[in-house]
Amino acid sequence: MKKDNKSFTLVWVVLLILIFAVAIFLIVQFSNRSVATMPPTSPDTTVNSPGAQSTQPDDFVDSRVAANLPDEFIPKENRQEVPDFTLPDLDQNSVSLSDFAGKFVLLDFTATWCRWCETQKPQILELMEQNQTDFTVLAIDVQETEQEVRAHYPNGPEYPLVLDKDGSVNQMFGVRGFPFYLLVSPTGEAVYYQSGYKEDMTQRVNAVLEEVRKNR
Repeated sequence: MKKDNKSFTLVWVVLLILIFAVAIFLIVQFSNRSVATMPPTSPDTTVNSPGAQSTQPDDFVDSRVAANLPDEFIPKENRQEVPDFTLPDLDQNSVSLSDFAGKFVLLDFTATWCRWCETQKPQILELMEQNQTDFTVLAIDVQETEQEVRAHYPNGPEYPLVLDKDGSVNQMFGVRGFPFYLLVSPTGEAVYYQSGYKEDMTQRVNAVLEEVRKNR
């Protein structure tokens, strides 16, 4: 009886060893097959890898950088037509964006309490001085009364200004803070936007004006 038990145990030990060996063999074969089927890599296809070779030609030049264009410049393929609107000026005359068709129009979304709007104003006046033939500015005062605006400009505003008393135009353009500027091309498309004060605004806008003039 004891001999039979020993034989039975020996058979189970042999079977377990065989099963273990087969399992090891299958794991090794699967690993080798996985490695063999991986696609080869090369410096030309490596992405964001240190030392990877660029696929760009040696004479490649980023046109935006070369032209000193700001990041907020809107290239041709991404431009959208700016919707027309009509608002009253301080004398209750109706003024529409379409009144300035054929010119660049810098829309200046503002309010009398906006300190940075006043700080930016010298650069805007400089742009007007430097681009007298095809450039104008239209200030859009948002959600203030005529009396508040007149009190802020005792001698009148420096450039055309209209009143967006209910904020509907401001909402239409999605403006969330002042100052905010949108440059409209002579064909009515948005070509540049600026949120907040920029010390180099004159250079930024002049670069965009020059680029659009060259590539109409």
